[in-house]
Amino acid sequence: MKVLTALPRPRSPKSEIRSPEIRRKSEIRNPKSASGASFGEVATRHGSACGLSIECRANAPKPCDHGLRISDFLRISDFGFRISGLAGSAGPRFWRLCASLLAVAILMPASAAAEQLSDRFRAGPMAGTEEFVFAARKMNETDGHWYANIGYYAHDPNRKAWREGAKLYRWSITTGKLTTLLDDPRGGIRDPQVSYDGKRILFSYRKGGTENYLLYEAGIDGSDLRQLTTGSYDDFEPSYLPCGDIVFVSTRCKRWVNCWLTQVAVMHRCDAQGRNVRPLSSNNEQDNTPWPMADGRILYTRWEYVDRSQVDYHHLWTSNPDGTGQMIWFGNLNPSIVMIDAKPVPDTDKVVAIFSPGHGWREHAGPVVVLDAKGGPDATSHARKITDDRPYRDPWAFSEDCFMAALEEHWCSWMAAAIAMRSFASPKPTSKPGCICTNRARSWPGPANRSCPTAWRSTNPPAGSS
Repeated sequence: MKVLTALPRPRSPKSEIRSPEIRRKSEIRNPKSASGASFGEVATRHGSACGLSIECRANAPKPCDHGLRISDFLRISDFGFRISGLAGSAGPRFWRLCASLLAVAILMPASAAAEQLSDRFRAGPMAGTEEFVFAARKMNETDGHWYANIGYYAHDPNRKAWREGAKLYRWSITTGKLTTLLDDPRGGIRDPQVSYDGKRILFSYRKGGTENYLLYEAGIDGSDLRQLTTGSYDDFEPSYLPCGDIVFVSTRCKRWVNCWLTQVAVMHRCDAQGRNVRPLSSNNEQDNTPWPMADGRILYTRWEYVDRSQVDYHHLWTSNPDGTGQMIWFGNLNPSIVMIDAKPVPDTDKVVAIFSPGHGWREHAGPVVVLDAKGGPDATSHARKITDDRPYRDPWAFSEDCFMAALEEHWCSWMAAAIAMRSFASPKPTSKPGCICTNRARSWPGPANRSCPTAWRSTNPPAGSS
């Protein structure tokens, strides 16, 4: 995800987060139905009619007694429910309850919770955030690999991993105004990021009628579009470094995934004009989503493929800005997760990331997780999942308690104590079948040190190192 305010905003104090174990109907605070009853009250009443006991909570959904979650069926994860009174497996009473609650959910005003949560966010961690820049583009519907979205396939140059049709948007969350900054019905637009001074947008763009994604930059209003990199390669997932240089991944390494038919991209760096391109990595397989940390290092995803399983090890690594000092940051001994799209959580040493299950879901999708590497690079107890298991993408942290991510064609915002409460629905122009929203946000001025150190130096080892 990338944006946000055109102007730097001051840090605001953390919002007070409460997540009481709500048990009495009089304490349930959630949207009202047309009759004035809250969803929790209606759910409790309907459960009683089905011979079940329902406990409505303000925290994350808990597994039901039969091993299923109500959100698996109703797709409503605004509230957590625990159902008791079931023996072993889902019976007729459970299905009657599902049908009943589904009808209630359809009839209830969906915007009530969104407006309430939105107001709470804007008064707290999101104070001063008024606009977002994001891209919407077509997905590769035939290939589920997380990296299969650039270039062509080795066995057939006419088979492309990208799809045609994309737009770059600027969207006001206060007025609802949607401004199209760039529209290319045959092109591809991805990975937008706003500069530290809020005046420029950096993104990867494949012009309609061309084959490759290259780096481009435009003014915050979409004017002064200029191409930065050139060549018959794919340059994408760019991020500004504090000194003005750009770190990105590129297929300039000229190799193919060893166990598949698409091309490999590894970390590169260039100056602000797109010149002096040089590799930072010689990885045999994919690097992804590099992002600067507060201490000057680059945090990124590395697919480790040397004398190891080809589908199990793709975790978070760090590197100095010149490519030296590459080391694991988290997860190297925990297989079967693609840890990707990681970004620092403001005013902490933590990171928010997508944990894409197994060998990864399409377009980096998966649950959102907050990591604290102080427990060591393989301390799984320090990885806290803060969403359900739906396909979220491009997470962003406004604070330690307030997050945002894309979910299909929607943007979701939520507090740590209230899981995946939908706060912002994408404007209609982006809500098309096969389209996803991508937005690698930046909501604070960035590191105070605007230099790019050659190497990270400290008398203490960095968090996550060993």
